Amino acid sequence: MVLKTPVLGDFKYKLQLKGLPATSQRSLAFRCALGNDLVQAFKFTHFLKKPTAYAIKIERLDQPGGICDFKSEVAQVQAAAADSAKGVEVVVNVKYEPFTIGDTRAMLKLTSPEGMEYSCLLLGKATAPLPQVTTLIKTNHIIGTSKMSSRSQARRHRLQEPSQREVRVHCHFRQS
Repeated sequence: MVLKTPVLGDFKYKLQLKGLPATSQRSLAFRCALGNDLVQAFKFTHFLKKPTAYAIKIERLDQPGGICDFKSEVAQVQAAAADSAKGVEVVVNVKYEPFTIGDTRAMLKLTSPEGMEYSCLLLGKATAPLPQVTTLIKTNHIIGTSKMSSRSQARRHRLQEPSQREVRVHCHFRQS
């Protein structure tokens, strides 16, 4: 390679290029209480000019071979052919359903028969279960009131009497 400047002259360099894998690792972080689940979408761009199917595999990193808290909703995902250099966005839903309290790590890998591979680090944090309460509440329930008017005369809908009702309420508490 030669760099030329009118003031300083010519500079000759030997240029050696080397292809390296991407250094930035994509990741998805999940946080939910034990007994709940959370679904997030992993999106990637498919660049091949022909359609292909990507096989989905999730491997637990902190305890290989153990029960994995992460699951894919499907075993493979179809990608349409890319029409332009921008590619086609493909979405894979990943579900986090923790079995124990604490942190979990796994690797999501998508591979195609053509040799394309995408990966994503999955990080999960399970907190203590949230309290769930079923209670009986006595209420005075007013059905409703309304006032309507027309050009000829004003009409009034009567107010229905409050009724004593029992309402069963099931509450889930969420951490903020």
